[in-house]
Amino acid sequence: MERYSVEPTGKAFFAACMNDIPQEEKPYILSGEAYYKGTSTYQIRPEALGASLTENHAQYESYDAFLSPCTVAMKLRNFIQYEERLKTECLLLFIMELTILKITAVNSANNDVLDAFKDGRLEPKDILDVSVCFSKSLPLWDIQHFRRQTVQAFASRIETAFQVSVCVAEYEKNRTHLEQVISVRNLIATEKETKAINALATILAVLQVAPLLFTLTLFLLDGGTIRTIYLLALLPSVVIVLTILLLMRKKKRKKRI
Repeated sequence: MERYSVEPTGKAFFAACMNDIPQEEKPYILSGEAYYKGTSTYQIRPEALGASLTENHAQYESYDAFLSPCTVAMKLRNFIQYEERLKTECLLLFIMELTILKITAVNSANNDVLDAFKDGRLEPKDILDVSVCFSKSLPLWDIQHFRRQTVQAFASRIETAFQVSVCVAEYEKNRTHLEQVISVRNLIATEKETKAINALATILAVLQVAPLLFTLTLFLLDGGTIRTIYLLALLPSVVIVLTILLLMRKKKRKKRI
């Protein structure tokens, strides 16, 4: 796997095409466990696999198909020519490959979301990167690409058995949580920026009022017509600054409410 840069993203799956499925080995084939003949220590109870042991998912009379969360076991029969049997086996493998590619795409996207949490890369770009990468697998999800309805039904049953919907639900849960965390962080950052802007505006307003207060003080101490005219000229600026301060104070009260 290291040689070809292959990254495992989930569990292994198994396909078996046989002339016969021995009943004593069937539970082990469907569960993907080793069969130890002649020992009861690791004997699987039939009820542990439920309907997987008995429910036949075959769409044609030429085979039987039994499914589990990790295995597709087919009992092939009524094949006179090997080429016909090979076609059925290739179709099974193709459907399994598409299903496994779907699971791989979902698990890979989910791993990217978990890596974003682990590395602290909680930015909107991370959600975009995950979504773009996952969207490349969308053509795989339409089972209508299979021409025959029976093949579509069999592909749908394999997806159900392999619990593809569980993988999708886990990914959606983690992605939604990532979006919520990023939204909260952005909201906190916006609130901090707003407070900083309000503080800066207050400081600028005070600096603008300071010369006016100084002029008013000189007028009260010394008097004079010229200073009176100058003060009246600056009066609109004082009114504007005070209005801005009152509006900012009113806006802060609304946020608290």
